[in-house]
Amino acid sequence: MRNLTPFAKAFAVALGVSALLPGTRGEATPAAVAGDPEHGGALVEARCAACHGPDGNGGQATVPRLAGQDFVYLYRQLLAFKHGVRASPVMEAIASAMSERDMRDASAFLAGQARRGGQAGDAGLEAEGRTLFLQGSTDGRVPACAGCHDASQGWFAGGMRGMPGMRGAGGMPMMRMSGRNGPRLLGQRAAYVQQRLRSFAHGTPAAGPMSAVAASMSARQMRAVTAYIAAHP
Repeated sequence: MRNLTPFAKAFAVALGVSALLPGTRGEATPAAVAGDPEHGGALVEARCAACHGPDGNGGQATVPRLAGQDFVYLYRQLLAFKHGVRASPVMEAIASAMSERDMRDASAFLAGQARRGGQAGDAGLEAEGRTLFLQGSTDGRVPACAGCHDASQGWFAGGMRGMPGMRGAGGMPMMRMSGRNGPRLLGQRAAYVQQRLRSFAHGTPAAGPMSAVAASMSARQMRAVTAYIAAHP
Protein backbone atom coordinates (compact mmCIF):
# COMPACT_ATOMS: atom_id res chain seq x y z
CA MET A 1 0.00 0.00 0.00
CA ARG A 2 2.85 2.38 0.69
CA ASN A 3 3.80 2.36 -3.00
CA LEU A 4 0.38 3.60 -4.16
CA THR A 5 0.28 7.01 -5.81
CA PRO A 6 -1.11 9.89 -3.71
CA PHE A 7 -4.22 9.87 -5.90
CA ALA A 8 -4.78 6.15 -5.34
CA LYS A 9 -4.39 6.59 -1.59
CA ALA A 10 -6.89 9.47 -1.55
CA PHE A 11 -9.29 7.43 -3.67
CA ALA A 12 -9.02 4.51 -1.26
CA VAL A 13 -9.84 6.73 1.70
CA ALA A 14 -12.73 8.38 -0.13
CA LEU A 15 -14.24 4.97 -0.87
CA GLY A 16 -13.95 3.87 2.74
CA VAL A 17 -10.75 1.83 2.24
CA SER A 18 -12.04 -1.50 1.00
CA ALA A 19 -10.84 -3.56 -1.94
CA LEU A 20 -7.73 -1.43 -2.54
CA LEU A 21 -6.13 -2.60 0.69
CA PRO A 22 -3.81 -5.60 0.39
CA GLY A 23 -4.82 -8.80 2.07
CA THR A 24 -8.44 -7.81 2.71
CA ARG A 25 -9.89 -9.99 -0.07
CA GLY A 26 -13.21 -8.20 0.26
CA GLU A 27 -13.26 -8.68 4.04
CA ALA A 28 -14.19 -5.05 4.74
CA THR A 29 -17.85 -5.53 3.84
CA PRO A 30 -20.85 -5.64 6.20
CA ALA A 31 -21.63 -9.25 5.34
CA ALA A 32 -18.10 -10.55 5.83
CA VAL A 33 -16.87 -8.66 8.89
CA ALA A 34 -17.88 -9.69 12.40
CA GLY A 35 -16.36 -9.11 15.81
CA ASP A 36 -16.49 -10.08 19.47
CA PRO A 37 -17.40 -6.97 21.49
CA GLU A 38 -16.36 -8.55 24.80
CA HIS A 39 -12.81 -9.08 23.61
CA GLY A 40 -13.01 -5.70 21.88
CA GLY A 41 -13.85 -3.97 25.16
CA ALA A 42 -10.67 -5.30 26.75
CA LEU A 43 -8.63 -4.14 23.74
CA VAL A 44 -10.16 -0.67 23.85
CA GLU A 45 -9.46 -0.39 27.57
CA ALA A 46 -5.82 -1.35 27.03
CA ARG A 47 -5.01 0.45 23.77
CA CYS A 48 -7.59 3.14 23.03
CA ALA A 49 -8.95 4.48 26.33
CA ALA A 50 -6.08 6.90 26.99
CA CYS A 51 -7.20 9.07 24.05
CA HIS A 52 -10.76 7.98 23.27
CA GLY A 53 -12.05 6.89 26.66
CA PRO A 54 -13.06 3.36 27.76
CA ASP A 55 -16.36 3.58 25.85
CA GLY A 56 -15.21 5.76 22.94
CA ASN A 57 -16.72 8.97 24.35
CA GLY A 58 -13.60 10.32 26.04
CA GLY A 59 -10.83 12.56 24.84
CA GLN A 60 -10.12 16.22 24.28
CA ALA A 61 -12.05 18.53 21.98
CA THR A 62 -10.06 17.58 18.89
CA VAL A 63 -10.15 13.82 19.57
CA PRO A 64 -13.07 12.11 17.80
CA ARG A 65 -15.80 10.23 19.58
CA LEU A 66 -15.73 6.60 18.42
CA ALA A 67 -18.75 5.41 20.39
CA GLY A 68 -21.65 4.47 18.13
CA GLN A 69 -19.57 4.80 14.97
CA ASP A 70 -20.39 2.51 12.06
CA PHE A 71 -18.75 -0.89 12.62
CA VAL A 72 -17.43 -1.39 9.09
CA TYR A 73 -16.19 2.21 8.94
CA LEU A 74 -14.17 1.75 12.15
CA TYR A 75 -12.68 -1.48 10.84
CA ARG A 76 -11.72 0.12 7.53
CA GLN A 77 -10.04 3.06 9.26
CA LEU A 78 -7.92 0.71 11.38
CA LEU A 79 -6.89 -1.07 8.18
CA ALA A 80 -6.08 2.31 6.63
CA PHE A 81 -3.86 3.30 9.56
CA LYS A 82 -2.17 -0.10 9.59
CA HIS A 83 -1.32 0.02 5.88
CA GLY A 84 -0.32 3.69 5.77
CA VAL A 85 -3.31 4.87 3.74
CA ARG A 86 -4.41 7.23 6.52
CA ALA A 87 -1.59 9.13 8.19
CA SER A 88 -1.15 9.27 11.96
CA PRO A 89 2.05 8.09 13.66
CA VAL A 90 0.17 7.28 16.88
CA MET A 91 -2.67 5.40 15.21
CA GLU A 92 -0.34 3.63 12.77
CA ALA A 93 1.67 2.26 15.71
CA ILE A 94 -1.47 1.08 17.50
CA ALA A 95 -3.11 -0.45 14.43
CA SER A 96 0.11 -2.11 13.28
CA ALA A 97 0.19 -4.10 16.51
CA MET A 98 -3.39 -5.30 16.02
CA SER A 99 -4.40 -8.50 14.28
CA GLU A 100 -7.36 -8.70 11.93
CA ARG A 101 -9.39 -10.19 14.78
CA ASP A 102 -8.33 -7.39 17.14
CA MET A 103 -9.49 -4.75 14.67
CA ARG A 104 -12.84 -6.45 14.15
CA ASP A 105 -13.41 -6.94 17.88
CA ALA A 106 -12.48 -3.39 18.88
CA SER A 107 -14.70 -2.05 16.11
CA ALA A 108 -17.60 -4.22 17.28
CA PHE A 109 -17.28 -2.97 20.85
CA LEU A 110 -17.08 0.72 19.92
CA ALA A 111 -19.95 0.47 17.44
CA GLY A 112 -22.15 -0.89 20.22
CA GLN A 113 -21.54 1.98 22.66
CA ALA A 114 -23.99 4.87 23.03
CA ARG A 115 -22.65 8.20 21.78
CA ARG A 116 -23.28 10.96 24.29
CA GLY A 117 -22.71 14.27 22.50
CA GLY A 118 -25.47 16.84 22.88
CA GLN A 119 -23.38 20.03 23.15
CA ALA A 120 -26.08 22.72 22.86
CA GLY A 121 -24.87 26.05 21.51
CA ASP A 122 -26.12 29.04 19.53
CA ALA A 123 -29.68 28.21 18.40
CA GLY A 124 -29.47 30.37 15.29
CA LEU A 125 -26.19 28.82 14.19
CA GLU A 126 -27.57 25.33 14.80
CA ALA A 127 -30.62 26.13 12.66
CA GLU A 128 -28.34 27.15 9.78
CA GLY A 129 -26.35 23.97 10.30
CA ARG A 130 -29.48 21.82 10.25
CA THR A 131 -30.41 23.15 6.83
CA LEU A 132 -26.91 22.52 5.51
CA PHE A 133 -26.77 19.02 7.00
CA LEU A 134 -30.16 17.89 5.73
CA GLN A 135 -30.65 19.93 2.55
CA GLY A 136 -27.38 21.58 1.56
CA SER A 137 -26.89 25.26 0.75
CA THR A 138 -29.54 27.24 -1.11
CA ASP A 139 -27.07 28.14 -3.87
CA GLY A 140 -26.28 24.48 -4.52
CA ARG A 141 -22.56 24.83 -3.77
CA VAL A 142 -22.61 22.69 -0.61
CA PRO A 143 -24.41 19.32 -0.82
CA ALA A 144 -26.42 17.88 2.05
CA CYS A 145 -24.16 16.11 4.53
CA ALA A 146 -26.88 13.51 5.11
CA GLY A 147 -26.47 12.34 1.53
CA CYS A 148 -23.40 10.44 2.72
CA HIS A 149 -23.50 10.66 6.52
CA ASP A 150 -26.05 9.56 9.12
CA ALA A 151 -28.92 9.06 6.71
CA SER A 152 -29.57 5.70 8.39
CA GLN A 153 -30.07 7.40 11.78
CA GLY A 154 -33.61 8.53 10.96
CA TRP A 155 -32.77 12.15 10.11
CA PHE A 156 -34.95 12.28 6.98
CA ALA A 157 -36.46 15.70 6.37
CA GLY A 158 -37.27 17.65 3.24
CA GLY A 159 -35.32 17.12 0.05
CA MET A 160 -31.66 17.38 -0.90
CA ARG A 161 -30.28 20.46 -2.54
CA GLY A 162 -26.78 20.71 -3.92
CA MET A 163 -26.54 17.07 -5.01
CA PRO A 164 -26.37 16.44 -8.79
CA GLY A 165 -29.76 15.30 -10.04
CA MET A 166 -31.56 16.17 -6.78
CA ARG A 167 -34.51 18.54 -6.65
CA GLY A 168 -35.11 21.29 -4.10
CA ALA A 169 -36.77 21.23 -0.70
CA GLY A 170 -39.97 19.77 -2.13
CA GLY A 171 -38.16 17.13 -4.15
CA MET A 172 -36.68 13.73 -3.46
CA PRO A 173 -36.84 12.58 0.20
CA MET A 174 -33.60 12.21 2.10
CA MET A 175 -31.90 8.84 1.61
CA ARG A 176 -28.49 7.27 1.96
CA MET A 177 -26.81 7.60 -1.40
CA SER A 178 -25.80 4.37 -3.12
CA GLY A 179 -22.09 3.63 -2.84
CA ARG A 180 -21.45 6.24 -0.13
CA ASN A 181 -20.34 5.08 3.29
CA GLY A 182 -19.21 8.11 5.24
CA PRO A 183 -18.81 7.94 9.01
CA ARG A 184 -21.58 8.78 11.44
CA LEU A 185 -21.23 12.46 12.34
CA LEU A 186 -24.14 13.31 14.62
CA GLY A 187 -22.94 13.78 18.18
CA GLN A 188 -19.33 14.25 17.10
CA ARG A 189 -17.28 17.02 18.71
CA ALA A 190 -17.57 20.36 16.92
CA ALA A 191 -13.87 21.20 17.24
CA TYR A 192 -12.85 17.87 15.74
CA VAL A 193 -15.22 18.14 12.77
CA GLN A 194 -14.15 21.73 12.10
CA GLN A 195 -10.51 20.66 12.20
CA ARG A 196 -11.20 17.91 9.68
CA LEU A 197 -13.18 20.21 7.38
CA ARG A 198 -10.37 22.79 7.37
CA SER A 199 -7.83 20.06 6.62
CA PHE A 200 -9.92 18.68 3.76
CA ALA A 201 -10.38 22.20 2.36
CA HIS A 202 -6.58 22.63 2.25
CA GLY A 203 -6.03 19.20 0.73
CA THR A 204 -4.41 17.60 3.78
CA PRO A 205 -5.41 14.88 3.35
CA ALA A 206 -6.70 14.91 -0.20
CA ALA A 207 -9.98 13.05 0.06
CA GLY A 208 -11.76 13.34 -3.26
CA PRO A 209 -15.40 14.35 -2.65
CA MET A 210 -14.78 15.68 0.86
CA SER A 211 -11.95 17.91 -0.32
CA ALA A 212 -14.27 19.47 -2.89
CA VAL A 213 -17.14 19.85 -0.42
CA ALA A 214 -15.02 21.41 2.31
CA ALA A 215 -13.33 23.80 -0.14
CA SER A 216 -16.76 25.07 -1.17
CA MET A 217 -17.76 25.91 2.43
CA SER A 218 -17.35 29.28 4.12
CA ALA A 219 -16.01 29.53 7.68
CA ARG A 220 -19.55 30.39 8.84
CA GLN A 221 -20.99 27.31 7.16
CA MET A 222 -18.36 25.11 8.80
CA ARG A 223 -19.19 26.55 12.23
CA ALA A 224 -22.91 26.17 11.63
CA VAL A 225 -22.92 22.58 10.46
CA THR A 226 -20.54 21.48 13.22
CA ALA A 227 -22.70 23.23 15.82
CA TYR A 228 -25.69 21.22 14.58
CA ILE A 229 -23.70 17.98 14.49
CA ALA A 230 -22.39 18.42 18.04
CA ALA A 231 -25.84 19.20 19.44
CA HIS A 232 -27.58 16.12 18.00
CA PRO A 233 -26.16 12.72 19.03
